[in-house]
Amino acid sequence: MTILTLFLYLHILILAHGGSTPEINEALNYVADTLLFAGAALILASALPGEDTQDPVNVILPRY
Repeated sequence: MTILTLFLYLHILILAHGGSTPEINEALNYVADTLLFAGAALILASALPGEDTQDPVNVILPRY
């Protein structure tokens, strides 16, 4: 995700480098917002319960 973000927003960062402070802040804001949103999505995905991975044979014919 980091590579994709830098690929998409690197030109904005390069163009803002020679500009004023508000332009640099806006460019950094784009990158930070994108990485923050991606991180939140990954944290949410890891917190969701996974599929039940029981062996189907043991569910039908339990071992005693």
